[in-house]
Amino acid sequence: MRDTGFFEFDIVDPIQSLDVSQSDQVKQLATYLDNFADLTEIQKIRVGWVLSKMCFQPVTARLFDGAYQLSEPMTPLETSAAFLHCYSRYRMHVDDPAVPYSIDEFKAISERGADGIDRIDATYQVVVQSVKHAGDHETASAWQERHRTIIDEAMDALDPFTLTFVNSRYHRVGGFLPQMRQDSASMVAEMERAEALANELDRSTEVLRIAADEVLFPVIESRTKEALWNGDTELALSRIQRLTRISPNDSRVWLQLGEVHIERDEFEQALKAYRHAAELAPPGREIAWFMIGQCLEALDDLHQAGDAYLAALSLDPQAISAAEALVEVSKQLGQQTICSWATEHLNTLDAIKQRGVFKRQWAHQHIPRETGS
Repeated sequence: MRDTGFFEFDIVDPIQSLDVSQSDQVKQLATYLDNFADLTEIQKIRVGWVLSKMCFQPVTARLFDGAYQLSEPMTPLETSAAFLHCYSRYRMHVDDPAVPYSIDEFKAISERGADGIDRIDATYQVVVQSVKHAGDHETASAWQERHRTIIDEAMDALDPFTLTFVNSRYHRVGGFLPQMRQDSASMVAEMERAEALANELDRSTEVLRIAADEVLFPVIESRTKEALWNGDTELALSRIQRLTRISPNDSRVWLQLGEVHIERDEFEQALKAYRHAAELAPPGREIAWFMIGQCLEALDDLHQAGDAYLAALSLDPQAISAAEALVEVSKQLGQQTICSWATEHLNTLDAIKQRGVFKRQWAHQHIPRETGS
């Protein structure tokens, strides 16, 4: 809701929000939710995934609460229920750290789950979260070895498309481990393997093509970051431009294109990319407007930069970076009223931050001051 500002659509219960007259599919989903206890186990899993994809994570977590025992070996359907329940609470925890969640639950699913995609996904989550949230190379490396073993053990249970997908993903997440060791050559080798496998995916039908692009998207995204990490901005630009062709309506792609242009000191091109991201968003509209302000500052247009920071704050009142930038720009312009308001707002945000009640914080890239005037 913070991305759109449409807080009236901050829906908790999908049954209350669904208009059954919209389509037969919506009517069927409402029926399934009304009669969830009477569904077969596989029907429950399918409904759970639909809700999860619709971002109704609290509902998904509630529906599968108590549907499995992590302390005992699980059947395939129990493994699916456990993964859905754990994944939903993890996503809730990312937005709100007060939501109870432990990575040990994914570890338990990996250890006691049935062979198949859900056990693989749980192991993958342990590797990713050990890298992303803990920066723990030792734990990530150990679980990456287990990741390989569990994929191999599930080979007979996976169709060819899924097997190629999980192997591509294995090498993509594997690329973060040599990066943590500052081993560029090994990182590139892992990423090359991930991309090669993603390119091998069957695209013979429209459905398979869409699924293959969904696998390829994060690979090219990671390879863009790999190129930036290695200082090759030309290669990074070619990769992110490829991603704009694969997913032209995804605001995240244009945010990343703007980032690459900034690394190349191409502020006018970056500005165009961020404006396009703002048009396509959500997600990330407040980030796009903050970066529009950064680009305008670099181009010596402080008045419009201030307007951009105000737009970012109107979308996300908790955007500390935008408040800080607005204070500085208004000082330079001699806009005392705006400066006083932004300073007071920033002090409020600092007090909130000290109490630790921010639910989510976006990463904001700052253009070094010396690039502007």
